[in-house]
Amino acid sequence: MLLNDQQVRAMTKGIARIDVKNGYYHFLRFTEAEQASYVNHPRKPSFYNATLQSASVRWALRTDSEFLEFDFSNGAENNLSTPVFDVYENGALCRTVKIELQYVRSGHLYIPLSKGEKLVEIYFPYSAYVMVANVAIADGASFEAASRKYKMLTYGDSLTHGGAASTPSFSYAPRLAAMLNADIINKAVAGEHFYPPVVCEKTAEEPDWITVAYGTNDWKHCTKEEFDENCTSVLQKLTDFYPDKPIFVITPSWRSDYNVETPFGAPATEIYAQILKNAEHFPNVTVIRGWDLIPHNTDFFGDNRLHPNNLGFDIYAANIYRKIIPHLIKKIGYSFD
Repeated sequence: MLLNDQQVRAMTKGIARIDVKNGYYHFLRFTEAEQASYVNHPRKPSFYNATLQSASVRWALRTDSEFLEFDFSNGAENNLSTPVFDVYENGALCRTVKIELQYVRSGHLYIPLSKGEKLVEIYFPYSAYVMVANVAIADGASFEAASRKYKMLTYGDSLTHGGAASTPSFSYAPRLAAMLNADIINKAVAGEHFYPPVVCEKTAEEPDWITVAYGTNDWKHCTKEEFDENCTSVLQKLTDFYPDKPIFVITPSWRSDYNVETPFGAPATEIYAQILKNAEHFPNVTVIRGWDLIPHNTDFFGDNRLHPNNLGFDIYAANIYRKIIPHLIKKIGYSFD
């Protein structure tokens, strides 16, 4: 049974819009205006390509179908990263599917599911993208799009985009969202710093809270004066758009080269103090010290330097959760139901 356009859109979470070309859906995290801000990015024009990637995008549906299937295409000649999908049933990871686009640039994917009604969640790739068409479940099967109780908006760099996680659901942003029972829209771009132009409009659905996790690339590439201007501008824009929403700024986590001299200065922990100072002017902003959230040991990092591996991300997500839960309970009446 082919799912209709309304059903596909209803079950797709974490997107700002959908482009449809020749019957294929391309799920996009950024609005047209946000994406346009990356066309002429002053530091790295290739960041635009990252806006096409589907970090934290997922399907969520309740069904008794014993399979879900769809056609896929890589969408572009230069899009040769290996897409990885995680498939969950009732909150448990039951399979991971990889598509080697170097060898197969289009095809059909069939995902077996267990018997009976269950919540099915399929996480899309964070470092690649595929376009999908002809999404189907078993004839006569039940279908209900599923949503979580809360909505979370997140901005950030490579850690928020996905980092060195082996599969899309193992990076911290989707993990944290699942722990908080929140649908997430992820505006992260790997390599990015505080970039005011991307904060150019409100989301279509207002979030219950926002997280912002930049700083490590600012430390590598910006002077203190540039950083102050960019950081303050981003916080001001977010506060203007969401004056009553909690905003959590997560400062950079440990990195093995933290004592390297950069345009900002050394060590990297100086970024925390600067963000704390900049955030003083915004009463709805809470600063979380990222330096304390991951063990200072390269065994927890996929590249032995900066990007957490699966275990590192697990600890990182759990510690962020522990830090922000008291604020959410106090500020928005968060409940665990």
